[in-house]
Amino acid sequence: MTRILVIGGSQGIGLAVCQAAIANGHSVRAMSRSGRLPEDVRGTCEAFIGDARNSADVARALDGIDVVVQALGVPVSLDLIFKPVTLFSEATRVLLPEMKRAGVGKLVAVTGFGAGDSQESVNILQRLPFRMFLKNAYDDKSIQEALIAKSELEWLIVRPGVLMNCPVSGNYSVLLRPNEWRNGIVARQDVADFIVKRIDANALNCEKPVIIRYPLLGAKLRSKMLTLQPHRCDAVVPPMPRVQQPTAGETHRVGQGCFGGALKRLLAHCCKPLSCYRVDCDAALLAGLPVLFP
Repeated sequence: MTRILVIGGSQGIGLAVCQAAIANGHSVRAMSRSGRLPEDVRGTCEAFIGDARNSADVARALDGIDVVVQALGVPVSLDLIFKPVTLFSEATRVLLPEMKRAGVGKLVAVTGFGAGDSQESVNILQRLPFRMFLKNAYDDKSIQEALIAKSELEWLIVRPGVLMNCPVSGNYSVLLRPNEWRNGIVARQDVADFIVKRIDANALNCEKPVIIRYPLLGAKLRSKMLTLQPHRCDAVVPPMPRVQQPTAGETHRVGQGCFGGALKRLLAHCCKPLSCYRVDCDAALLAGLPVLFP
């Protein structure tokens, strides 16, 4: 049994890691500012209230821990576009020395496709919206990755593509080489499955894989993945297990995964022909724009 600290464990990939790790028999502590956990993990996962940028909170959270999973997210607001984002680098600058002091030598960090040297793999169709909406967050994620890579820890940097919520499939691609890196759609639960399996295998290996299930904006996407007809809810994608499909004429709620508020409405208006795409709609709205937060 491995004792795992999940920083950002109350939602998103962090929560999915908690669920997957508990299912595999590990001891899990979920750190978040709220300390809230859903009912399915209460009693089996230790909720820990703390700020990832506060060294005293992080030091307490690290007590008795073997592996840290850092799965931070940022609130959705216009500040993401107009103000610098520093959460990822600040939290990492706090975490690394505290891990050294606590004698914890293993770190898994969730960033995203487009961070660090994977920026060069963002294709030309994605580059403009990526820089417009995600530049500040991903500049900071790149700093986060550089700090981790320079550390003496055994680390794994996980770069998921566009995230959606659906049951774990176990059928995803782990792209290790830069010439393989591309954006795609992947379930948070599959990313969590990959992380926990690497922890189980004791194989972090100081790698930076991109994790996707379905690639975006390539020949496979055009020929195999989807056919879109404007303003109708009959978009066709490969079947996904237990993902609810809208009926004909039903409009899917836009952007329920990665974006929110005014940005969702703006994207929905600009991409109205895609607003009925039945996969967690961020992927359709920006045709593969990388994920903003886990």
